[in-house]
Amino acid sequence: MVQLNERTALLDKAVFSNISILEFQDMEGLIEKGILEINTSPVKYVTAVGQEFNRLTIEHDGLIDRLVAGAKLMNGKYINYCILQTTVRQKEAGNLVGYTTGDYFDHLQMIAAHLAFDYGIDVDFSDVSVKEMEINRTFRLDNDFSEYHRVINLIMANLPSYLRNQMDYKHVGKDNTEVETYYAASKQNNKSDRYLLLKIYNKTRALQKIIVLTDSFMRVEIRLIGSERVKRALHTNRFAEMTDEIINGYFDGQMQTMIVRPYRKWQEQQRKYLKKLVEQQRKDDIRHWQTNVLRILQNQEIDQKRAVILDVGQLMDIVDTLKLSANRKYDVKSNFRKQAQKYETVFCNGDDRKMEELIEKLTAQDTGKYTVIDTATEP
Repeated sequence: MVQLNERTALLDKAVFSNISILEFQDMEGLIEKGILEINTSPVKYVTAVGQEFNRLTIEHDGLIDRLVAGAKLMNGKYINYCILQTTVRQKEAGNLVGYTTGDYFDHLQMIAAHLAFDYGIDVDFSDVSVKEMEINRTFRLDNDFSEYHRVINLIMANLPSYLRNQMDYKHVGKDNTEVETYYAASKQNNKSDRYLLLKIYNKTRALQKIIVLTDSFMRVEIRLIGSERVKRALHTNRFAEMTDEIINGYFDGQMQTMIVRPYRKWQEQQRKYLKKLVEQQRKDDIRHWQTNVLRILQNQEIDQKRAVILDVGQLMDIVDTLKLSANRKYDVKSNFRKQAQKYETVFCNGDDRKMEELIEKLTAQDTGKYTVIDTATEP
């Protein structure tokens, strides 16, 4: 069993710098293993005890994704650098459950002990800086992930203008094709190294080769790339100064900026548009205006590739504003639902409720309660 706090933002992938290599216990052994490189280049890393090397590389050893160290010439001086890339690793659940800042500190201490014991490399992680940080919230869905496509698509369409660089990835099966991951980035071109990335994806499928989850889970993550981007977002890039309150405050604010406020604005604008559309269609064709309204909305969604109305129920409020008798309003509402259920079925899936579900789960405040998840490892 795994315990997941669905009401808090947690950390996953991170890239750290400002790491000091103090000493190697066995440089020759590391050279023989291809971990350490010494060549004729004068640009060399100098350890705290004076040992010199050109390049150190450790990759995918079960705890470290990548550790590289060396030196570079800057303004006529040789500058040491050491970069560590790592992710959450839990035997029972992969990276389903993220780390708090305290958990990540312990994770770094474990890596330091691992480097010392397995490689004979003494390092100092006491003042690491963050070059890249992934902040996410993971939660159980009321329905299968595939049923939220229109809702997520609308979220992506309503994102702030700086997140217009978008793409999605599909899972192609024998019987259908489903979008599993949605991306939006603030980077202006492929060479950008300081940007923000928003990712919404099917966490159940992402973990299917590691664990079997009987429920459908969604992860919404923000990735901060580049030290300046991290510092701008969290007001510091020194890991020792980061707290769970800072992480959650940032994530909560971004959910309001990226998702909640744009959707509420869209709701207000669509209500005005629907009222105008209904009134115009009643004026143009009193006999077929309800059919025409639904057909127009469906065609607009096809043309614009995003929802113009999430559910036929949104038209019920518009009907209430019309100058009709109570009996006539009842008949009009009934006709709208019957027509939609027969022809415009995309408007009959409760997608407005699904949107409110996502908003509630992305903005719910932490109560300290955990969700217990039954998992089974793949054979």
